[in-house]
Amino acid sequence: MPEERLKFFSPVDRLAYAAFFLIFIGAFLFVRPFGEFPLIDDWVHSLTIHSYLADGDFFYSPLLASFLHVPILYGIGLGKLFGFSFFLLRLSNLILGFFTVIIFYRFLRHLKNPPPASFLLSLLLWFNPIFFSLSHTFMSEIPALFFLVTALFLNDLAIIIMGLVRISLAISSGRNFLGPELESLMPVLLPAPKH
Repeated sequence: MPEERLKFFSPVDRLAYAAFFLIFIGAFLFVRPFGEFPLIDDWVHSLTIHSYLADGDFFYSPLLASFLHVPILYGIGLGKLFGFSFFLLRLSNLILGFFTVIIFYRFLRHLKNPPPASFLLSLLLWFNPIFFSLSHTFMSEIPALFFLVTALFLNDLAIIIMGLVRISLAISSGRNFLGPELESLMPVLLPAPKH
């Protein structure tokens, strides 16, 4: 595990992170997503945030899906800290998009892809027309993809935690055979075969 942390900050990966940051700043300056107006359908999300900040009424529009609470909740938090702003909401999605690309790169590196391939695939994600345009709005697709990519990256950590929970439950219940519990940890404990 310490070797994996060191690889996270290897010189090649640090160079990739710096390049992603410069590309992010360049794209931000090129698109210039400034302005106090909604884009696409983010007016529906913004309406809920604005109504809550204005009069404390949590108006959840019937046009919103039932799973869109997280962007609205962090939008309310940002609005309470900095005041309501369409630009601020778009900026929050841009930052989530940036970290989605970084975590996607890290996930590809974790899967033993070489740095150039991981970098190019991450750029393909960033400059995918749908991802790129939606990251400049306050739509819910970017936060959803952020959580999905983060969950994929943390999957090994989840396997370890669930395995340890199962082992501790087996020990606390007095079971003396830990076969399935140890088996759940095997993909993480044993190194992957080299091709």
